[in-house]
Amino acid sequence: MSIPYSIWLGNVRLIVEAFASPTFQREAWTGEITSSFGSPDEMMCVYFDDVLVPDFIKENSDEIGEECATAGVALTSLLDNFPWPMDGEFISAEVLLNMPQWVNVCKVASIFLRCLPISEAA
Repeated sequence: MSIPYSIWLGNVRLIVEAFASPTFQREAWTGEITSSFGSPDEMMCVYFDDVLVPDFIKENSDEIGEECATAGVALTSLLDNFPWPMDGEFISAEVLLNMPQWVNVCKVASIFLRCLPISEAA
């Protein structure tokens, strides 16, 4: 069964928004707020396994446009370059948030989020 585009887009926007916000990440990963994205590992699983963002980009590149697809591929590549899980264990949120490379992940996620169409599903 295929996921309707508008629902898939809404799910992509939610996870990309989480990657775009270091403030949200810090609050969610330290337990300041309750979130289904409560750890870096969980966010990675949602991005790659649950929402299938790379598949969304590939299958919907015409709908989202070349510039947006390029930003999405760049974000996926940056995320692929992090060792998951880190050192054979779950990723330490504090370690990840303090890695200079993580700033690039958040920036590219912001670029991708800005160019994604607004979801019609709410």
